[in-house]
Amino acid sequence: LGDDGMYHSYLPRMAYSAGLTGPEIGAPQFPDCDNWMGALPLAEPFAAIDARDPRMMETLDDMEEMGTREFLAQNIAGRKKKGLPTKDAWFWTPYSRLPKASHVANAYLLQDDVPSFLRFWENAYASVVGADGRLWEPWMPGNFDDCKAPDNGTAGWFMENFRDLLAMEDGPDLWIAKATPRAWLRQGDRISVRHAPTYFGDLDYEIVSDVEHGRITARIETPSRHAARKIILRLRHPAGKRIKSVSVNGESWRRFDPAKETITLSGLSGRVSVVARY
Repeated sequence: LGDDGMYHSYLPRMAYSAGLTGPEIGAPQFPDCDNWMGALPLAEPFAAIDARDPRMMETLDDMEEMGTREFLAQNIAGRKKKGLPTKDAWFWTPYSRLPKASHVANAYLLQDDVPSFLRFWENAYASVVGADGRLWEPWMPGNFDDCKAPDNGTAGWFMENFRDLLAMEDGPDLWIAKATPRAWLRQGDRISVRHAPTYFGDLDYEIVSDVEHGRITARIETPSRHAARKIILRLRHPAGKRIKSVSVNGESWRRFDPAKETITLSGLSGRVSVVARY
C-alpha cells in the first residue's frame, strides 16, 4: 500500500505471502528464508489455492529463477574447480539452503511435475545428507563427514516427500508410485511398499520390472478402512516408453493413459493384479 493509498504490485506475476524471516524467528544467519517459501503453502492440500493455479505456476518460476541465479555462480565455480561440465550447472542447483522451510518439492508434486519434483528433492537431499545418512539443517556442500547435529525438521521434509512419491492421497483418490525415479524400474528391479499408512488404510504393493520382455507388473493390496474413489497407479518405464495395453486381474483394462503413464483402478477391492505391456 503506497503513500497514495493505492496498492502497487511490484511482482505482478507472483503470488506472495509475507511470513517469518530469519531474524524474526531468531535465525539472523538466514535473513532470506521467507524467499524460499513465498506463498507456496497456500497451495498445500486443503489450502486456499490449487497448486495448478497460474499464480502458483508463475510463483514457482520466479522463485526458481531468483534462487538459481543467486547460487548459480557458486556452483559453476565449484564445478570448474573439480573439472566438471558447467553448461548444466543450473540443474544441480537447489536454491533453498533450508529445505525444510521450502514447499517447492511439495508444490511440484501437487502439480504432477515429476521431473522438477525429483530434481529439487534429490538435489536438496544430496546437499544436506551426512556420511552417516543423517541430515544437517542447512546446506553442507563439499562436506561429507558424519552429521554431528541431525535436524528433525529436515528429516521430516525428506520423509514427507519420500512417502508422497510412493503413496499420496489426492482428495478422495490415492496415488501409487506417483513420482518414482525411472531408474527404480530397470530390468529385474522392483519397488515394494509394506504397511504404508494412508487416510484410506494401510497400503501394500509391489511393482516388478520385466521391461526386456515388454512388461511391468504390479500387485496391490487395496486399503480397506475407507474406499478410495479411485487408485491411480503410475508406472514410470526406465526408457519412458508408453503403455500399449493393460490387464487387471487377468481381464483387459482400458482405463489407462499412455501419455501420463497412469492406470486408473476403481470398483476393485482386496488383491489387485496389474500387467502393463509395452
